[in-house]
Parts: sequence; C-alpha cells; structure tokens
Amino acid sequence: MIRRDLKRMVREHPDRTFNEVREEARRTIEELDRPARQASTREVTINAECNQVSGNSVEKAIQELANGQKALIDMMVKLTEKLSQPQPVPTHSSNNHRRCFNCNELRHIKPRCPKLKEQKQQLPAVKKVASNFNSPQQ
Repeated sequence: MIRRDLKRMVREHPDRTFNEVREEARRTIEELDRPARQASTREVTINAECNQVSGNSVEKAIQELANGQKALIDMMVKLTEKLSQPQPVPTHSSNNHRRCFNCNELRHIKPRCPKLKEQKQQLPAVKKVASNFNSPQQ
C-alpha cells in the first residue's frame, strides 16, 4: 500500500526530490505504526437533589491514592539508594571474551597468539633469495 502511494505521488509530482519522497514514506510508516487513539469515556449522572457526597467513598478514594503514593515514594527511595551506591568495577578483563583466529582459544587475539609464536620459532630460518619474476625467460 505504501509502495503504491509513493509511486502515485512520484507520478503526480515528478519535481520532488529523493529526500522529499523518503520523508513522505517515513511519515506514512509512522502513521501506520501508531496505534489508533481511543478516548475512554464514562457516563456521569448528576442528581440535583443530592448536594452531599458520600463521605465513605471519598475517604476510600483518598486512602487508595495515598497508599499508591506511598508505594511510589518507597520505590523511588530504593532506586535512589541503588543509584547512589558505587558501581562495582568488573574484575575480569575485556580480553577474556576475545577469541583467537589462529588457535580458537579465548583470552587473546591472533597477533598475540602464543602458539603462533611457537610455530614461528620452530620454523628454520629461511634465507631470502633474490628472484627475477619480471625478467623474461630465455
């Protein structure tokens, strides 16, 4: 559906730039992703003869609000205490999670691989021999 709308928009407005078309596509996607807002409604009836509100229901509502507020305050105090405590410093090094591409072991990388160093030490010293790869053979 978005694709069809974008194609129609480009046909109708060929002078639009790529960025304008992209912005229109982004707005369309955002509109589709948003949930439709639904207003909550409730019916209220007013009794003109009754001028006094029932004390029990108001006190009960106030008590529920006060309890909810206390719970929120307690939660905020706990979170504040938790945030004010010093954070522990990790004891492990970040190298513990690295994997070597040579030997496939943890805690080091290929340039620092001890097995690679051992392999280099075991190889006999190779003399550099000059060779003419570019010269024509006769």
